[in-house]
Order: sequence, then C-alpha cells, then structure tokens
Amino acid sequence: HEGAFTPGNGWQEVRFTTPVKGRYFCLEALSPQANDNIAAIAEFDVLGADGKPVSREHWKIRYADSEETDAANNIATNVFDLQESTFWHTNYSSSKPAFPHQIVIDLGEDKVITGFSYLPRAEAGKTGMIKDYKVYLKMQPFKI
Repeated sequence: HEGAFTPGNGWQEVRFTTPVKGRYFCLEALSPQANDNIAAIAEFDVLGADGKPVSREHWKIRYADSEETDAANNIATNVFDLQESTFWHTNYSSSKPAFPHQIVIDLGEDKVITGFSYLPRAEAGKTGMIKDYKVYLKMQPFKI
C-alpha cells in the first residue's frame, strides 16, 4: 500500500482495500512534509481484522534505518510505548541520513491486518513529519 499523510498533528488512519495477512510490518517514509531529511513517529498502531488496534504486547523492532541517540533518546521502540510525548526520530545530530527511511516491526505472530494508524510528533512545525509513504507486510522477515 502507498499513500500520503496530510500535514498537521493528530492521528491519521489508513485502511487497506483488502485485508492482508502478515507478521512483519514495514513503514517506508519516502518524503518529508518539510524540506528536511528527518522522519519521526510518536505512536503507531496496526489495525486487525476487526478494524481495531492489535495488541502491542509482543511487538519488537526488527529494523530502523536510523535513530537519534546522540542528542536525545529517540529510539524506534518509542513508536509503541503508549507515550505520545516520546517518539522515534531519525538521526539529526551526526549522520543525517537521507530519505527513504524505514522502520520494521515484528508483530510477534501472524495477523490479519486491515490498516494502520500513525501519530506524528505533537509539536506543530517540528521536523520529522512524513508525507509520502509505502507499507509492506510479510509473513517472513525482510532481508535487511
């Protein structure tokens, strides 16, 4: 699935046209809302067969192409820590890698997925707002 998030704060929900079964969920941020090379996600949910968020109890980060750990603790697991004030943020203090940015979540078991919800950083005008994206869902781990 691919699309574009609208600019601004608040939860954004994406529904797939058909349910997909998988265990490994990859969000690939293709471009930013602003002119920077940074991606950030405050919270993230995967929607199950019933359209409601699936349990995050067994989630693990399988891969994140970048994390800001030099100037802050903006690690990838922040996307599912149930704290909207913490977030995953790609590195901005040293390497500043360019888009695209990827984050892969192991959902812990096979799930029927009907979509996802994304919450950008809460602060208006801050870096990291994602514009264009693609999502991938697989039964087997991605080759990284």
